[in-house]
Amino acid sequence: AIMTTRPISSIVLLLLPSITISAPEGASSVASSKYGTNIVAGQGYNPGYEGGSSGQGYNPGHGSSSGYPSSSEGREEAPCYNTVAFTASRASAYSRGRQGQLVFERTVTNLGGGWNGATGQFAAPHSGTYHFSWAALSPAHNQLKLALIKNGQEQVASWADKTGYQTASGTATLTLRRGDSVYLYIEEGEVYEPSTSARGYATFTGYRVG
Repeated sequence: AIMTTRPISSIVLLLLPSITISAPEGASSVASSKYGTNIVAGQGYNPGYEGGSSGQGYNPGHGSSSGYPSSSEGREEAPCYNTVAFTASRASAYSRGRQGQLVFERTVTNLGGGWNGATGQFAAPHSGTYHFSWAALSPAHNQLKLALIKNGQEQVASWADKTGYQTASGTATLTLRRGDSVYLYIEEGEVYEPSTSARGYATFTGYRVG
């Protein structure tokens, strides 16, 4: 009988298991949704959304708006950043010697249209945050209590006693809606101004800060 043998190499090939070589898991995609599409030096640099400013992920807000709440929430749809500021000086003769709203003879500065020198009131032309400061002297033999009023309600007050030309001064930062009114009110005593000169010792200042 004639015997036939297979080559040893064929037998070895038949015995080897089937081996599949694949790339490391996830290497094909590098999770581009997580790290962005531009990988710099393997550090995971993300240039941000390409539609933004310089590709750095800048977000101008919904619908390219400024991101402020709508007017229904007390903010204007297009907030105004024009300067709003005023300074008034020298309390008027008819308002400084009695209880009541203080009115000033001179308007030193009035930017943005909020200050009304005739009424002595500031009406916010835009919603925002405003800073106010004031100062006034008490006369020689009378005290002075001066209050900052917003829409008819006292916010803060300052006091000067009657020992002789004391200063009632104060500052306050208020959040105002457009049209809110702010003014000074003499609650007690009177304000001193010199009768021999036009110099004004009483001052009232306000300006928008945000």
